[in-house]
Amino acid sequence: MRVVFLSNFFDHHQKEFSDEMYKATSGSYIFVATKKMEQERIALGYNPNDRPEYVKEYDLTDPSQIKDCENLAFEADVVIIGASPEILVKRRIKAGKVTFKYTERLFKKTIPLSQFLKIAISNAISFWFKKNYYLLCASAYTYRDFLSTGCFFKKAYKWGYFPPTVRYESLDELLRKKEAHSILWVGRHIDWKHPEYAVWLAQRLKEEGIDFHLNIIGIGPLSDMVKEYVTKNSLEKEVSILGAMHPEKVREYMEKSEVFINTSDRNEGWGAVINEAMNSACAVVVNNKVGAAPYLIQGGNGQVYKDAQFDDFYEKTKMLLLKPNKRISISKSAYNTIVQQWNAKMASANLMQLSTRLLNGNRKNKVKIGPCSNAPIVNYNWYQHI
Repeated sequence: MRVVFLSNFFDHHQKEFSDEMYKATSGSYIFVATKKMEQERIALGYNPNDRPEYVKEYDLTDPSQIKDCENLAFEADVVIIGASPEILVKRRIKAGKVTFKYTERLFKKTIPLSQFLKIAISNAISFWFKKNYYLLCASAYTYRDFLSTGCFFKKAYKWGYFPPTVRYESLDELLRKKEAHSILWVGRHIDWKHPEYAVWLAQRLKEEGIDFHLNIIGIGPLSDMVKEYVTKNSLEKEVSILGAMHPEKVREYMEKSEVFINTSDRNEGWGAVINEAMNSACAVVVNNKVGAAPYLIQGGNGQVYKDAQFDDFYEKTKMLLLKPNKRISISKSAYNTIVQQWNAKMASANLMQLSTRLLNGNRKNKVKIGPCSNAPIVNYNWYQHI
């Protein structure tokens, strides 16, 4: 089976899945990068030149390269199109070839009715009645958003991001090595990731006399605000601001942290750091509107707080610090969720199984859980039922 994955640029979030697909297809897998990597990501430790042999880069300012890329996509058995121009797959979709649209949610912000109608009409032109065109939901809210515009009815599957998965020899040993009362926050210092929640948390914990240490990793426009808040509230002993860091080093901090907090709002399409933290056996506290949360947080493997409710966030984080048995139970369940279900190897195997059936004209999905299982309609109150 020849599989082509079209996206913007290649980084570690796609590498493990791509490696698995390359093996599963016996080398008949190609990752197409259609953009140069942004400087901000390079500053965070991504190497734009570290590319496996299955990666091809196309310059879409060159008409001849656009044509070559379009032909490559047309000839494949299966195409996944992510953050790349739809024109590259227009001909294959018209021909009824199996194609997956890989995307985060449509509506990260509330929009006016006029704009919604414009998007709905555009989607009608792009997606309605397109045979063998399916949706891979890189957010639990993706299907809901597209369905509201009348698209991909019963043609949507759970998906996400699949960063490297580590399988530790001893989970108990990993938990024993974690630093007592340690909390970790990782991300760009931008408004919708809300780094202020991390330092507000630190101030309240200190005021209540609760033992903790918070590490903050990342850089961005709000970095000065974060530093000033720490200094103004005399939190230098309790909070370490560590700046930008290579992804492998971030994983080392996750491995020694007991609690991982993700404070992004609905603008966080997925949140791959949540996968990584759960894989590192952290007890995760996450906003209910983050795209990954409804798929990854199930059955006692994490804590979910209501969007924009700092008190809810604070109480759930504090509980994990004060109830070690509860925290350890959550940490173990989080780790098992990733190594048993939400990882690149399972995603690859499930996609191959689903694609084989679709290529044979059979839309009955045999994948029941995890990546490529049927996507449900997820509302914001989902977390109240777990």
